[in-house]
Amino acid sequence: MSEATGADADSDHYLIIARFALKLSETKRTTNIKLSIKYSIEKLRDEQIHKYYRQTTHDEILKLITESNEENIEHTWKNIQTTVSAGAKKCLGICKSAKKKP
Repeated sequence: MSEATGADADSDHYLIIARFALKLSETKRTTNIKLSIKYSIEKLRDEQIHKYYRQTTHDEILKLITESNEENIEHTWKNIQTTVSAGAKKCLGICKSAKKKP
């Protein structure tokens, strides 16, 4: 740190010159992160698997709609969402995650 004085400054204050280094670190946030399940959707290109997935999810959703007389749309949507996820897990399987390259 150094002090700069001069005749130009019309003040009783002195200009201070300083150098400093700042180190920033990356913090890893692992709380409240919901990991999504990835299904191997490339299997849908096979016509038999595509038909099987479509038929099973369609049948399950129709069964849900006929059995459900609920007024709460959020609960109905949650049921449909779990039905589609269960059908995808059953028919397609879970995709194996590839390691990311840094």
